[in-house]
Amino acid sequence: MIINLLRNGNYQVAVSENEKELVSIISVEVTSFLQRSSGEASRLFPPAYIDEPEAENEYQAMIHNDLVAAHIFALEALNESLAKPEVTESDLVEIMRALNILRLFLGERLNISEDYEDSPSETDPSYDMWILFQIFGQMLGSIVEVLDEKI
Repeated sequence: MIINLLRNGNYQVAVSENEKELVSIISVEVTSFLQRSSGEASRLFPPAYIDEPEAENEYQAMIHNDLVAAHIFALEALNESLAKPEVTESDLVEIMRALNILRLFLGERLNISEDYEDSPSETDPSYDMWILFQIFGQMLGSIVEVLDEKI
């Protein structure tokens, strides 16, 4: 992903067809997961009350559908934005949010934690997923870098 700030204040986001396809495939998978999920992915549905199960259940019941809708909206916006010749800063922030959702989903699947350091071997069944996790991380880094330059 290459991002250029345009003279009009918008951004040109250049992604390869392979990157667009990867984003699309994983977005569909995550959307499908979100539509059938009841909150079992803690990274996508973070807890608010760790030591109070009753309060946590009430909280999740209250926000779950809104959070699912917001995640799905972000993923749809991501795929639409990658097809545009230029995007606004708010579009770019939404792309960043959606890429983070994809990484949270993959990180949950890979069981990545804060102390995770090693990459899986190329023969590990999770290796391809780990590569996607890294690619989406690099895309996020590109967005952060270009937005940081504007500050």
